[in-house]
Formats: sequence, structure tokens, C-alpha cells
Amino acid sequence: MDLNAAADRLYGLPPNEFTAARDALAKEIKAAGNADLAREVGNLRRPTVAAWAVNQAVRRHPEEIGELLDLGERLRTAWHEQDAEALSELTGRRSELTGRLSRLIAEDAEAGGRRPAALPEVEQTLDAAIVDADAAERVRQGRLTAPLSYSGFVPAPIAPHGPYGRARTP
Repeated sequence: MDLNAAADRLYGLPPNEFTAARDALAKEIKAAGNADLAREVGNLRRPTVAAWAVNQAVRRHPEEIGELLDLGERLRTAWHEQDAEALSELTGRRSELTGRLSRLIAEDAEAGGRRPAALPEVEQTLDAAIVDADAAERVRQGRLTAPLSYSGFVPAPIAPHGPYGRARTP
């Protein structure tokens, strides 16, 4: 077992089971003679409810998460290229996808006997994954310990006919 396999195993568990499972796994690894890995496993942090919910979505709804992360990549490209038409189309798709994923995550939480009280933080994490490539990669791994946020500037497209949308006159 390596750290990635241990982390995948642990971050698939409910938060209330994480600490005991982590400690038991670290003890088992240490007993097997790998003190360095045992220390690394012992340092893994228990996820918040919002982080856990996103981690579970990565496991339970990989197609939808993949679609959202792909849309984020396309949206970042459109921002970079200042493609107003693509931005308009992708922004509408963004709302649809985040709404669908939020509903799936809330349904999963309710089915597991949990209230989806952390839904705003879940949505904030999904938004961060759309606008920031590093956040997208962290979500893709399914090992978040805390919700993500993005507070950077997202550029707006340049209007095709001047700053006010009208054709310029000489």
C-alpha cells in the first residue's frame, strides 16, 4: 500500500469513521515495518462534511463531476480567448451542471441520513473547481479535507463593438 491508496480508502469513508480508520491503518502499516508511510497516513486530516460530500460525489457521480471539470476547462479557455459567444453558452451550461450536481449531492446526503446543511460550501467548492485549474485537480482526486473557494478575478469578455456594445463611429 502507498499513500495514494491509503488516502483513497480513507477519504471514501464518512467523516465520523475517518479518524478511527486512519489511526488503525497507520498502526497496521507501522506494525508491517513502514514507519514513514504510517506517519504520513497518521497526518491525513479528517474531511469536513462539505469536503466529504464532494469527495463522495467524485466516487458516486464520476461522469457528472468529469463533465463539470471539463466544462470548467472550456470556460477558462473561453475567458482566456475572450470568446463572448462561448462564454455565454458555457455560463448557461455551468448553472445547469452545478444545479444538477448540487441536487445529487443533497440526495446522497439525505439517503445517508445526513442533512445537506453544507450545501452552500459544496456549491462554492464546485464553483472553485470550475474557475481554477488547481482546484479542479484537487476535486478530481476526491481527497478534499475542507471546502474550496475562489476569490480571484475572472475576466469578462471584451465587447465586439466597443465597451458599450455599439459600433464605434470615427
